[in-house]
Amino acid sequence: QNKDLENDFYSYGKLLKDGEIMLKTNNKSVKRFAFLFEQCILICKKGEHSSLEIQHLLDFESYEVAERFDPPGGSKFSFGWSMKQRLDLLAPLYHILVKTSDQAAVWMAKLEEGYSYCATLAAAD
Repeated sequence: QNKDLENDFYSYGKLLKDGEIMLKTNNKSVKRFAFLFEQCILICKKGEHSSLEIQHLLDFESYEVAERFDPPGGSKFSFGWSMKQRLDLLAPLYHILVKTSDQAAVWMAKLEEGYSYCATLAAAD
C-alpha cells in the first residue's frame, strides 16, 4: 500500500498526536506506532536499526471512524476505535487500540480535530 505514498509529511498538516497502538486487521493483532496528522493517520512498523516503515495511510477523506471501544474494566489495548473506508464497504476495518481509556479519549479528541480541519478545507474549495 505504501508504494503510492508520498513522503511529504507537510502535506498531511500538523502532527496532532503519536504513540504506540495495537492494530487489528483480519483477526491479526500487531503492535505499531501511529502518527495522527490533521489529514490522516500514518501507521508504521519498526524496521531495521530503529527506523520506522510506513505501512498504512488512512486519510480522512477516504476513511471514517466506524466504532469506538471503551469496555468497562477493559484490559490493556482494549480501548480505541475502528476506521472503515467510506466507499469500499468490502475493505477491511482497521481496529486501532491503545492501552487506557484516557489515552483513547485523547486520541478521539485529536481525531475530531483532524476531521474538523478537513471539513474546513473542503468548505474552502
